[in-house]
Amino acid sequence: PLVVKASILTSMVSIVYSWDNPQYSTINKFSKAYLVFNEINKLELNSLHNIDLDKIFITGSLIHDYLIEHGLPKKKTNIDRDSKIANRPLKILYAAVFGSIDDIMIREEIKFLIDLINKLNDKGKDFELIFRPYPSIKNPSLYEPLLNYKNVKIFKHKDFQTIPRLGNKSETISFNKDDSKILQFYDVDVLLSTGSTYTLEFAFSDTPIIHMNANTFLKNNKNSLFFNRLAIYGHLNHLSP
Repeated sequence: PLVVKASILTSMVSIVYSWDNPQYSTINKFSKAYLVFNEINKLELNSLHNIDLDKIFITGSLIHDYLIEHGLPKKKTNIDRDSKIANRPLKILYAAVFGSIDDIMIREEIKFLIDLINKLNDKGKDFELIFRPYPSIKNPSLYEPLLNYKNVKIFKHKDFQTIPRLGNKSETISFNKDDSKILQFYDVDVLLSTGSTYTLEFAFSDTPIIHMNANTFLKNNKNSLFFNRLAIYGHLNHLSP
């Protein structure tokens, strides 16, 4: 039935749905057109999958249309000024990169965060770190070491539904059903990013982002396993200066 259906189609359009898919995914070769995020993704489809450039069209991030449709609130400006006026700690948001059943890398990510928190505390920085867990996680207890720090809060997903991510029970993923995710963009002063897809969504708010390029931090022996895995993934690094 699939072969018959494909034979009668006059045209087929493929969408590269995720920004980090081209470098390690498979893709069909028989579509009439391919829609991608940006110029980098277009070149990746051409070089990695041998798709003709004239078949590839840049549409922007179609999966983030919900942000535009929802209507983003007006952003706050100048993180230093805001913090001083409000007389409060600088609010730093960190969105986890690793989740699901990757216990080893979750522990490495938590280890990296603890090292960072200790350094900021040693320097006397007044801050609050909001840790946003990956929406797909098997063992939430792996995050418990962060609870030893008074200036760290673990974001708790509320009003969400959990469904099988791969169509089976081996992994689940959670989706928020309200606007709490968007509102969080404006409840913090800066996002610290190591490559989570959340970074791209957060960028729509025009709130400051500090992105840590894994290839640069690999030069330091500290947290080398964490940054080595990120470098292999290529999460946002090919978009970094």
